[in-house]
Amino acid sequence: MDKTLRKAFGKIERWDYVDDGSTFPKGTNVAQFAYYKTEDSAGRATLDIGRVNDKTRVTHSFTGIGAELPQQSFPPAIRAMEKAGRVLKADCNLDLSGMELKAVGQSVEALN
Repeated sequence: MDKTLRKAFGKIERWDYVDDGSTFPKGTNVAQFAYYKTEDSAGRATLDIGRVNDKTRVTHSFTGIGAELPQQSFPPAIRAMEKAGRVLKADCNLDLSGMELKAVGQSVEALN
């Protein structure tokens, strides 16, 4: 996946972490790939992949940190997510086409 996303999007960022139970079951090892970001870096499209029991769980999201993302940032992000789905299916046999897009809110950092 790493190689495929780099080939399609250029520079990507990858973080490996142990989930705290918020997205995956607590203690799950997860690889996160940030392959697209808005021009101001306020929004990112990411894939998170982890093994849960004997299955692979994938989350694919576009989220922002800080102020609410402007509406014009969504169409290019959705296009990038669609492209990621196409290249991962072609190169890695990972089919994301069954995932439905759903607005779930935005992460916001609170400052004291």
